[in-house]
Amino acid sequence: MRFVAAQVIALLADDLWLELATHANDAARRLGEQLDAVEGVSLVQAVQANMVFVRFPEKFAARIHQAVGPFHPPTSDRTVGRLVTAWDTQPSDVTSFVDAVTRITRER
Repeated sequence: MRFVAAQVIALLADDLWLELATHANDAARRLGEQLDAVEGVSLVQAVQANMVFVRFPEKFAARIHQAVGPFHPPTSDRTVGRLVTAWDTQPSDVTSFVDAVTRITRER
């Protein structure tokens, strides 16, 4: 229990947990805004935390999934992805993902 307690104490000290959560939420907001600007891609709902629910064009969904790695559909609809950002998500991660999606959706 000491190991777990040490982690919790570190997270609570100086509001580190809030800083990390804010970073993840900001990354999700950027990801959602940038994906929503891609033609044919749309947000399923507003970004309110560190998760982005997005609908990809049906004809590209499988290729996007293969190119960018696994994203987890929250329903049986394979065109909807649940994307989650974290405390360590970098701006370059967001840019790389959006660039890959943009590139695929422009390939007709």
